[in-house]
Amino acid sequence: MKKNILIIGNYPPPYGGVPHHIERLTEYLVDKGWTCHVLSGGTSGNQHIGALHIYKPTYPAKLLGYLRQGFNRKFRRWLGTASLDKYEPAFWRRYKMYSDVGEKIVRENDIQLVASYNLLTYGPVGAYLADQFRLPHVVNVFGEVYKYDSMLRHKSFFAHVVKSAYRLLSCSSHCGQSIRQLGVETPVQTVTYGVNIGHFTPGEAKDLRTSLGIGSAPVVLFVGRLGREMGLDSFFAAARLTAQSFPDVRFVMVGQTGDLADEIEKKCETSDGRYILRRNSPYTDLPNYYRMASIVVVPTRGDRTCSSLAAMEAMATRKAVVGFAIGGIPEIVEHEKTGLLVDPEKIEALSGAINRLLEDELLRVSLAEAGYRKSQSSFDENQVNVTMERHFLDALRVA
Repeated sequence: MKKNILIIGNYPPPYGGVPHHIERLTEYLVDKGWTCHVLSGGTSGNQHIGALHIYKPTYPAKLLGYLRQGFNRKFRRWLGTASLDKYEPAFWRRYKMYSDVGEKIVRENDIQLVASYNLLTYGPVGAYLADQFRLPHVVNVFGEVYKYDSMLRHKSFFAHVVKSAYRLLSCSSHCGQSIRQLGVETPVQTVTYGVNIGHFTPGEAKDLRTSLGIGSAPVVLFVGRLGREMGLDSFFAAARLTAQSFPDVRFVMVGQTGDLADEIEKKCETSDGRYILRRNSPYTDLPNYYRMASIVVVPTRGDRTCSSLAAMEAMATRKAVVGFAIGGIPEIVEHEKTGLLVDPEKIEALSGAINRLLEDELLRVSLAEAGYRKSQSSFDENQVNVTMERHFLDALRVA
């Protein structure tokens, strides 16, 4: 049986939950005899690695696609009365550009299955291609409707994208339930994206401690994009409160540059080494940051929080986790069993939970051990890949 799949979603760089998942999933699928075509954001052009083909259309290719789809009557009819060009021009342009490139990929490569990631960003592109070529479509939902009210303005359009899919998946039950706001009751199956438990392992990080100049001091760690959405400001505010009671603790922030990176970095420069920020550290270095931590804090905000890659990576390295009880995080971290959760935006409560674990080593160790066991049984990305392939094979059988 031929197994040619078009995956529409972001492929690294940059690193993040979905790009990393797609990268590892396609590696697995190729090993299992699939031919994988990935249509991704970016402008670096096409890359072909054996049976893996990555398409990041250049600016000229995107412009050409946008112009061509402007004359495509099938595309205009498919959009129907959706006034996305007026209310969501950026997404309107994206749909036109990527659907044009996607049509060419499907035609030239005998694609049998389309899988799209993100109902708002790429779902409509996948749905259009599936409709035009009569292909099964698997949609991965990430709670976009929680964040973008404009999706409710175009409820019928996005409801069609959802209803026409062969299967709906989500990395958390919380985000899977978001489609109900579109008036859709179609079941969504939860597939929790895991981590590379062979990469994120317990251990020591003496060399990193030495290079950062923190010696044997306790470390409270933040890992994620250095911005408001990931809660860097909440972390820093809680860190300042905790520092009043624990002056020897070091607070380390590492991740991709975000909208708070410059502001927080300036504050770190005048802190005598108490607060340390590191931008864009390579994925290969991340395990050592976790290994040197005493506590990992995940203060992500917003209902759209589907999961927490940082929490799972911390648990895989046997570290205690503190976070906000929001979105899908309670599906990852169980309060008082595998970590501590507090009400969202309660900075004093967040600091209090950090303080509690700094004071109580037995609790910190027991939570870390329980989290580690859960990571081994539930967060192995290899098992996630097996599950995703099973969904894809199911779709191929009905094609």
